[in-house]
Amino acid sequence: MTDKLNALVGKPYDADNYHCWHFIEAVMDVPPLIEVHADTANDDVDKYIGLFTEIEQPINGCIVLIGESHVGVWYNGGIYHNDTHGVRYEPKRTLKFRYKTFKYYEVKQ
Repeated sequence: MTDKLNALVGKPYDADNYHCWHFIEAVMDVPPLIEVHADTANDDVDKYIGLFTEIEQPINGCIVLIGESHVGVWYNGGIYHNDTHGVRYEPKRTLKFRYKTFKYYEVKQ
């Protein structure tokens, strides 16, 4: 998975065609999330909750719901995510300045 994540670093954000949920689709084995909207990720997690299991602590490769409307992938104390700056990796300690909550999910097999 790390190769997929690193290969996407720097890929530009596009609100209609490549936002944070598109990024999740590109790196994880999930069905296409066709009805996901960049500004309502929290509601969209509820739509697709059957695909995910919430976990208490992050593990490498899990999905992170960042705040109420953003998602990324946890890896070694940080999160790969796609926002208006494009795909990038940021330590959680940095993201805590912008986001209050973090929830972690595994994809059900």
